[in-house]
Amino acid sequence: MRRLVVLLALTLVPTPAAAAPVWQRPVDGAVVRWFDPPASRFGAGHLGVDLAAAPGTPVRAAGAGTVTYAGRIGAAAHVVVAHDGDLRTSYSFLAEVSVRRGARVRAGEVVGTAGGTGRNHNGNVVHLGLRRGDDYIDPMVLYRAVDLAEVVHLAPVTDPLFHLPAAERRSLLAGLAHGALDIVRDPAGLLRTAGAVARPVGELLYVVGAEVAPIVRAALERAPGLPAAPLLVRALRLGYSWAQERARCDDGARPADGTGGSGHRVLVVAGLASASESGPPVALPTDRLGYAQEEVTYFSYAPGPRYGRSDTYAPLIESAHRLAAQLRALQRAEPGREVDLVAHSQGGVIVLAFLQLLYEPGDPSYPPLGTVVTFASPLDGAPLAAVAREVGGEIGLAPAVRDLAPGSHLMQRLAATELPGTIELTTIGASTDVVVPGNVATTDGAAHTVVFSGWSAHSSIVTDDDALRAARAALERRDALPCRDFLTFAGGELLPPVVTELTYGLGDAFDALDAVPAP
Repeated sequence: MRRLVVLLALTLVPTPAAAAPVWQRPVDGAVVRWFDPPASRFGAGHLGVDLAAAPGTPVRAAGAGTVTYAGRIGAAAHVVVAHDGDLRTSYSFLAEVSVRRGARVRAGEVVGTAGGTGRNHNGNVVHLGLRRGDDYIDPMVLYRAVDLAEVVHLAPVTDPLFHLPAAERRSLLAGLAHGALDIVRDPAGLLRTAGAVARPVGELLYVVGAEVAPIVRAALERAPGLPAAPLLVRALRLGYSWAQERARCDDGARPADGTGGSGHRVLVVAGLASASESGPPVALPTDRLGYAQEEVTYFSYAPGPRYGRSDTYAPLIESAHRLAAQLRALQRAEPGREVDLVAHSQGGVIVLAFLQLLYEPGDPSYPPLGTVVTFASPLDGAPLAAVAREVGGEIGLAPAVRDLAPGSHLMQRLAATELPGTIELTTIGASTDVVVPGNVATTDGAAHTVVFSGWSAHSSIVTDDDALRAARAALERRDALPCRDFLTFAGGELLPPVVTELTYGLGDAFDALDAVPAP
């Protein structure tokens, strides 16, 4: 029996007049659009009410319950709270959320702020929905006078988190998708909801990929004359993988806007051919990650605080020793102050070499190490370095470039050792990076994501909004990295391997030219 029905016994004894109401309005604004159920399942209508609320207005839980969804659908944030009686309230078109799935909230507790936009929602309203089971009902019944003789309390015996995030997204979409005729009057609405529509499609592909793809693949591979079969299987696998990511990613990750962060000191390690002679060696906006200027230290490839481009070509293990010395200096200056390590390009390999080959977690001469984040670092070896070695040979190649090549002595040592268990490493790559393809910008034991940061991705990744958002999530030690839309996910899966193969193909082409006899 799914619910225990408990009847509220009524007596003639008067109750105190000051009894607090059970339900509270999420915002104080007036109703600007009322509940209007559609005449048919897919007809136009409005399954909720819109309450006036200026952007930034705190949005409060209507009643006590458990958060079963907190994240984004399309461009706006949404929260769902499960209450006793198999009731769920939803708060839609928020600018941001301030609760997480599984949290218990009290009536009146802030769950987010108003200001999100979507079709027919301009940022000045909050959409309040109410469901009993999966059926939408008018949420204003919560605030009407109640006939106590008809009150029945239903206490669910199942965990409210039984409502999985994917199911909550589908239910929310069902409630927000009515009013299709409005798209004719507002074509831009179609574009604003495209991201939301893509998600249930991905969830469908998840089911298809899990249950049907093996059968379809086997049948197509046996069928002659169907060259498109591998592409179909690839598409199913891609949708399946994206839906898997959607089930565990963070839909409520906040942008890198100067708030939040770790509260630690940070040591920033720049890459090959960087220099600190005329300013910061890398364009990373540390202030957007929450660091104050006095909390930022830049790694130096030279004995002093300044270094030039030529200093970055030294053997990477030597640079790793310099990093160790600089960390010890920070410990002497501020004993016990935790230090994050953030690196770009070659700098990430230096950090990895230090952590895996030199660092001892129990060594008191080092400061406590916080989070480690790398941007576009060839932790699995740089294909371009391999091409340079093939074309120019070992003689005359800079030591750092030799070390970066896959299969180098340093890369073999890194592959044979593990990241210390106390270190939390997050790696961020770019799908269009031709210098360090996203698929080689990570290593075992790291949380990894690939973003799209334009066609100058290798340098621009350190200022990319999505990459910085992922870095903020890592520095705040959130449970998961930010969610990606399907196109970003697909680009991150498909493009880096192509770039890698093309790069190695370039080296093969030079080899072939060298093999052609001179005329």
